[in-house]
Amino acid sequence: MDRRTLVAIVALLASTGARGAEPLRPIPWLDPSALMKPFLQLAFEAPETVRPGAMEVSLRTFYSSTILRGWGPTLMVNVNVETAQPTALIRYGVADGTELQLVVPGSIDYGGWLTRPIKFVEGIFADVNPLRLGAPPKQGRIQIQDYRRGTGLDWVGDGGTLGDLSLGVKTLVRRQDGVEPALSVRAALGLPTGRFPDGTGQLAVAGGATAGWTFGSTAVWLEADGELPTATFTSMGLQTRPHGALQLGVARRIASAFSLHVQTSAHSAALAPFGIPDVDGRTYYLLAGVTAAPTRALSVAFALVENIFATRRGADISGVLELTWRP
Repeated sequence: MDRRTLVAIVALLASTGARGAEPLRPIPWLDPSALMKPFLQLAFEAPETVRPGAMEVSLRTFYSSTILRGWGPTLMVNVNVETAQPTALIRYGVADGTELQLVVPGSIDYGGWLTRPIKFVEGIFADVNPLRLGAPPKQGRIQIQDYRRGTGLDWVGDGGTLGDLSLGVKTLVRRQDGVEPALSVRAALGLPTGRFPDGTGQLAVAGGATAGWTFGSTAVWLEADGELPTATFTSMGLQTRPHGALQLGVARRIASAFSLHVQTSAHSAALAPFGIPDVDGRTYYLLAGVTAAPTRALSVAFALVENIFATRRGADISGVLELTWRP
């Protein structure tokens, strides 16, 4: 099969897709676990940008449960918390193929309610995580301490606060041409508006690239990004390191207003190694979700996410809900 024949087949597939519907896009995802949420991350996006002069506003919430405990050569970590991360994203098109972004993240940490459902699900497939045995906690806890010096962080309670805002720019480098994908590049600057454990309070930079293919009612995306934090937390003896993520997503439109999504991702840690395997290693997630667009101006995305391959690290069962308004 020569190139012209292949391109003709792809064009035919594209012409059979839903007409007049909004382009498919992945459900936004990042690592929401308690030791990653303070740091700048780029949520999963499609390559397409907002048209010049237009503004798009999204309100998204990541909801997660993190539980881990371990001891390193000098540090002790004890985390048992549920977190809702309400986040506002504003996208504004400044030129054809270029947009500016403002991300305003919040964080609400507390004891939560997921412990019993998680124990039930874990009991079906494997042994229940021993850290979840007993009654659910009444308050959240994030504890990182140098047990030799007696310094560090020991947060217990319930509370909400602002994280680190970020400013970003995305440019569409190439539109899809047959089997050649649409391609965009992104950059972001994290601002020191939060405090650990809900923000770093220091500058950070990030960059990434996204490739996307749309064939009729099916879309595929691949995104890679990396972040360079500058934060140090001397009272806890913590250093940071460059970190990043690789994400793959597939969506299928099943009606003009509905689509199904399956996504997977791998994320490296932002904190320098503790010497604790449950903290230092990569996290992996599997997402299944649905998007509904009742009007051309409004869409709703919802997904459930499960930690896979490394169940003792990262967030446990998580959820994503996003409302998006576009002109």
